[in-house]
Parts: sequence; structure tokens; C-alpha cells
Amino acid sequence: MADTLNAPLLERLAPNLLPELKAYLERHRADLLRMLSTEGEAGIALGSRHAKIMDGLLTALYPAVFATMKQ
Repeated sequence: MADTLNAPLLERLAPNLLPELKAYLERHRADLLRMLSTEGEAGIALGSRHAKIMDGLLTALYPAVFATMKQ
């Protein structure tokens, strides 16, 4: 997941933000992989968890980007 981030742009705009984003995504990626490998985990639960992770990311990212762009 972290590989899909536009790292050069993020590094220029907010150098401290990229490591935080990568850590967030990796931490939650491990949860998703665990759910995927657990027998009996429903696909809907996995999809719901992934949606909450992305929602949390975007909810946190928007104010950070907005603050960076105001500088």
C-alpha cells in the first residue's frame, strides 16, 4: 500500500508526513493480511475494515495537506 503514495511530492511538501503515512499503512496492512489469512473471516468484514482504514487516512491527511499548502 505504501508504494502507491506519491513519495517525491509528499517529501517536498511535508517531509515529516511521509514516514507517518507509511507507518500507518503498514500497521493496518498487517491487520488486513491477518484477516485475509484467518479462515472464516468474511469478505465484507475485510472490506469494511479496509474502508475504515482509508477513511482514517484521508480524514487525517486532508488537514495536514491543507495546512502545508497554506504555508
